[in-house]
Amino acid sequence: MIRVTNLPPKETIAATPPFRPSQLGASYHRAALAHQQSISRTLESLRCQKSALRIASTVLDLNDLNVADVFDGVAAEAHRELEKQATLIASVDSDLEMASRVQIHREFMSSAVQRAMDAGSRARTLGDYVSNEKMRQIADACWETHGSSR
Repeated sequence: MIRVTNLPPKETIAATPPFRPSQLGASYHRAALAHQQSISRTLESLRCQKSALRIASTVLDLNDLNVADVFDGVAAEAHRELEKQATLIASVDSDLEMASRVQIHREFMSSAVQRAMDAGSRARTLGDYVSNEKMRQIADACWETHGSSR
């Protein structure tokens, strides 16, 4: 006996002729219907997947555009800030020179410095309290961080 796939277990066809054409035809018809239903389910599943992929792709495209717009804005602002910092770093020598010219009001100085000034010592400037060497070291470190050289 030969069993035809997708048929209930009790339906069998004799292995040797003579086959009844009606029984054989019905068997083939049931197998074809089962195959057609399977193909239809697969096709519907593929249609749903295609629709889901189209939606997901559209959402990803929109998010990609949003991220690109935000990145462009942040990158432009970061570039401006880095240029501003580079300008500040480049002007460290003139800033230190300017600090040496800014006099500090005597009220902000300690009483020992005030007495020294009364005795004829020179007035103190902001440059007296800023280490030129350390400021230049900091500026050099900043130049290295920016990836440029003076």
